[in-house]
Amino acid sequence: MNDSEIEHKRLRSLQRNPQIILWLKVLVNIKMINIVFSLFYLHRGITLSEIVWLPVIFAIANFSSEILSSCFADTYGRKRILILAILCYLAYWIIYIQAGSFLLFCFGTVFYAVSSALFSGTDEALLYDSIEESCTRTACEKDEIEKQYKKYNGWFHAARRYPKIISPIIGVLLAKTQTEAVFLHLIYIDVAASILALILVFRLVEADHKSTVCTTFTQVITSAVRVITQD
Repeated sequence: MNDSEIEHKRLRSLQRNPQIILWLKVLVNIKMINIVFSLFYLHRGITLSEIVWLPVIFAIANFSSEILSSCFADTYGRKRILILAILCYLAYWIIYIQAGSFLLFCFGTVFYAVSSALFSGTDEALLYDSIEESCTRTACEKDEIEKQYKKYNGWFHAARRYPKIISPIIGVLLAKTQTEAVFLHLIYIDVAASILALILVFRLVEADHKSTVCTTFTQVITSAVRVITQD
């Protein structure tokens, strides 16, 4: 394979990234069990007071992972972080299949929070990097980068909302009888979606990018320490 063929192959892969990311958005937002989460928790023996704590645990774990995820994405690449995000997401569902105690649900929620933090922003960063490198290779106008980014980003926001319209309808229809088998079937749909997402994410191509978030974060911490020590 000569240099021209390699260049053409990479360009095609970069141009395919937005469509793959779009489907990833759809798959990770299906969440069939979400519409009946409270009923599921009660069915598994979790008390109302314990249910209230789960969003708190999610918020703490998500906040703790958010900045670090940006640094890791800059250091190790967007694709690897998205793979890790989907693996955490899959682990979350697998734990929920077996969970019968508050502690196990806490573990599952932490995996979900970390997955959300890793995915958040990383997909959009890879989208922008892919468009930017594609435009650089095809010598298109700089305005075209922003134009394409806004177009695909609009599609991504729509893709994230479509499952939230369809999934609750299907979830309610399936969960008319609140049995263990019905709840498991809903989770199995989410597991299947996670596996499909995992297969798709390996087809992504890492685009060239500049490390900015981690550097900025380091600068902020350094400046804060300097101000504190000076005062």
